[in-house]
Amino acid sequence: MTCNLVRRCNLFALIVFVFTIFSSCDMRQSINQDLTTGAQSRGDGLSCQNVEIEINGKVESRNEFVYGEKVNLIFNDVQGLTKKNGKTFPGMSVYVVSNTSDTVLSEPDVLPEMVEGTTLFPLKLTAFFNALMEYKDGQEYTVHAKIWDRKGDGTFTYEMPFTIVPNDVLTIEENGLEFASIYLWDETEKLVVANKKVNQSSTLMLLLDEVKGMSVQNGMSFPALSLQIVDDSGNEILFNENLLSQFATTGVREVDLTEGQLHATITFTEGSISNPCKLKAVLSDLKSDKKIEVKGELVIQD
Repeated sequence: MTCNLVRRCNLFALIVFVFTIFSSCDMRQSINQDLTTGAQSRGDGLSCQNVEIEINGKVESRNEFVYGEKVNLIFNDVQGLTKKNGKTFPGMSVYVVSNTSDTVLSEPDVLPEMVEGTTLFPLKLTAFFNALMEYKDGQEYTVHAKIWDRKGDGTFTYEMPFTIVPNDVLTIEENGLEFASIYLWDETEKLVVANKKVNQSSTLMLLLDEVKGMSVQNGMSFPALSLQIVDDSGNEILFNENLLSQFATTGVREVDLTEGQLHATITFTEGSISNPCKLKAVLSDLKSDKKIEVKGELVIQD
């Protein structure tokens, strides 16, 4: 098990070849609305056969996302792009805006490699974001995606309203400390753990974002992080009294806690595990009685 301070980037775009023919949903210079999700798309010189919403690898028609789910927006068979020397030159931007007009995600050009063009046809463009937004009562968001022609005037725009609901894998109790988010990340699958089932072969990370409220001495804070996992038979699978013991004397910069991210890496050895397993982690302040207690139940599968 290790623990490090890192920062997060949660959006990129992929361009891939697509072989499957889908039913048409947008014609050029047309407007289409999805009554299920409230999504609206508009083609002006560009079109695509359909737009799919893929959530944690599964295509679904919903716009309520569990905190941390990976959301792909898949634009199938994009057409109308200007072709030069057998290549097309698509661009794509993605923004997420809250209902209070705050921009929480901004990617003005997620396909910079397409400046040189692509010969792929039919063309599928995919943009994704992790639903790591606040889920306060009444908080709503809209994702705005735009595809444009780098060699022409054609555009295709898509916008979809969505909301975030809490991830119930972990329960969290605060005592004097605050945080932006705490969740389990499956580094092997590159997904937030949105249900209790995890693979025994996966590498998990407990992530704690932007922790505030620690005591400060000369710009330094002194956190401790304990981690324990016990199976249903009472066998201790993992235990570390303080994953941050190397900082017990020197401390860490306050800004690394308030603007950064703590993560504890969890791996499992081979062998039989009696499920369900209980996870408990405590982030505490060595200079006060402030702490955050994290608990969860996991089903670890072969």
